[in-house]
Order: sequence, then C-alpha cells, then structure tokens
Amino acid sequence: LPAIITLASPPPPQNRTPLTPRSAQFTWDVRVGPSEVAGYSYAFNKNTPLPPDESVDTLENTASLAVSDGEWWFSVRAKNGAGVWGPATNMRVVVSPESTMRTLMIRPDDAGVTFDRFVMEPSESAASGMYLYGRWADTHLTVRFSGNAIRWIGPRLPNYGMASVSVDGQSAGIADAYAARGSLNQMIHEVHGLADGPHTLEVHVTGTKNRASRGSMVAFDRFEVDTANPQSATTRIHALANMFTGPWTVENNPLYVNGTYHRSASSSASFTMSFVGTQVAWVGPRGADCGRARIWIDGVDQGTVSQFGSGTVWRERIWESGPLPQGAHTITIKPAGTKDIAATGTYVVIDAMDIVQ
Repeated sequence: LPAIITLASPPPPQNRTPLTPRSAQFTWDVRVGPSEVAGYSYAFNKNTPLPPDESVDTLENTASLAVSDGEWWFSVRAKNGAGVWGPATNMRVVVSPESTMRTLMIRPDDAGVTFDRFVMEPSESAASGMYLYGRWADTHLTVRFSGNAIRWIGPRLPNYGMASVSVDGQSAGIADAYAARGSLNQMIHEVHGLADGPHTLEVHVTGTKNRASRGSMVAFDRFEVDTANPQSATTRIHALANMFTGPWTVENNPLYVNGTYHRSASSSASFTMSFVGTQVAWVGPRGADCGRARIWIDGVDQGTVSQFGSGTVWRERIWESGPLPQGAHTITIKPAGTKDIAATGTYVVIDAMDIVQ
C-alpha cells in the first residue's frame, strides 16, 4: 500500500523557520480506500531514514513528534486487512533555529495575487478566511513574492485535480491536490532553493486528474513564503469613494477587493490616489465591454492602456509603472472614451492599487 506523505505543520521540507513548540506533525494518505487499511507503522530518525517495523503504531493517518536541530527522516508504511505490509515512504525534514529566515502568509486578497476566472469564497475552515477555487481548465493565478521558497497550502479532496506550476517562467512541476480521504490545510506544492529576492509564481489549472480522482478543480487557502525580510514590501489599497470624481458607478461583487468596484465610460470621470512608494500597479478586471484609459504619474502623461479582454478576467494587473523615486506620488486614471475594435464598450473599471514600498 504505497503511502503518500504530506507535511501538515512546521517544519516543511527545507523550511528554516524556528519551531515553537518544538514538534512536527505529519499527515499522509494512501491510494486505496481508508477501510482497506488496518494500521500504520512509522519511524522518526536523525540523519538517515529508518524502516518502520511491522507493528501498528497508529490507526490514524497523522503523527506528532518532538524534534531538535538537524536533519530528520520520517518514514511510514501501511498494513491492509489481510495483514500484508506495504513499502515505506520517506520524508526529509531540516530544522535550523539559528537561521534568520521567517515565514510570511500571502492570502488570496493580498497584494501581488492576481487571477482570471478563479472564484473566491469566504470559509471559516480556511486559515486565511477564504478559499480561491480554480474550476476550469486554462485558468491561471499569479503570485508576486519575495523570498527563497513558496508553498501552496489548501485542501486535498477526492474530487480535486492537477495544476502546472512555474516560477519566473521556468517549470516548477505539476501539483496534485487529490486525496482519497479529504483533509484541509495541506501543502499542495512547494518550490524552494530560490535566490532570496523577488519572484513570480504562476499556477495554471490543467483540467486533468490522476486516475483515482473524481474531478479536476483545485483550491487555495494561502501561500507561505520563506524570506530573510519578513516585512511585506507591497500593499494593496482598495479604491475608495473619495478618490473618484465625476460620473462613476459603484458595483457590488465578492470577486473584487472589499467586494466593490467603480466603473465609468465618461471622459469627464477621474480617479486620483496619492501614495508613498517606488512603484504602483492598477488592479482590475478585463472584459469585452472595457475600453481604454489614460494614466498620469505626478502629472506626467503615461499614455493610454486598454482594459479590453476577449474572455473574463476578474483580477489582473492592468498597468504598472516603472521604478519611481522613493517618496510621495500621485496616480490619475481617466476613461479615454475609446476602445479596441473588438470591444463592445468603453468602460474603465478600477478595483485596487498595489503599491511597492
């Protein structure tokens, strides 16, 4: 019975975050029905993996063990109802409290997270307070972060599927969110060994699944990032009513930051926001009825940008500035009243701004 090991609490593989308390919890799954498992045997050994013996240590698929500094190996195997033991599966864990690395949490609503047709739903079971669901093939999610490792945390369920992952344009493998027995707060995929600095992670829902799964969707609770700089360098500011002048319509929609957005097709409408930082990005949707907008930074014309999209995109970086001198700045956006040939309208929609400090 091949056991698939998934680490459920610190320390994840290669994580250098100090542990408080000094313990690690392991959770695993098997690719057979849980009723076919009669028990598990596990071993936890320093420096080298130790094969578990053929005595049942637990009937549950979890174990919590004390740890100290150094390299550790967790091994587990399963016994079926006929008394036959399967092979062991191993996981390596490194514990180093002397490192300066810390772990930051990135929630679905945080700065740097953009997506096209992912669906956001509040949930009390999510550590971040909400889940972000990828239901359709060819939908994607982007996370801009700074650190040397990033982990996708979310639920594993019997009807969940696969997604391709890349970092900085390079493939980082295929994530599989399937589990025979559903469980929340699981590490779905990890990318580590990066240079400690800015990176871009892309997740594309493939619409595929392993043979045991009943579906192909995926879900996100949060991302965890290991970094030597625990202070977040980017903030997301929701566009507030006092930033708008002229004829704007306020719409309610839970897919947008704080559940609302502003839209206008009038060239007399204007959005202006003051900020302190070194870069700004306009976050909003793309759609068939969206037109073009003119943008100014500190009164300097930045040109015209199109918000048109042939397919629905709910949260994307429509435009971003180049590097700015550290200090106070102002961004102004106005509907241009023009559109792409394929567009059906000239609406400009403003949701939020991402500010790099």
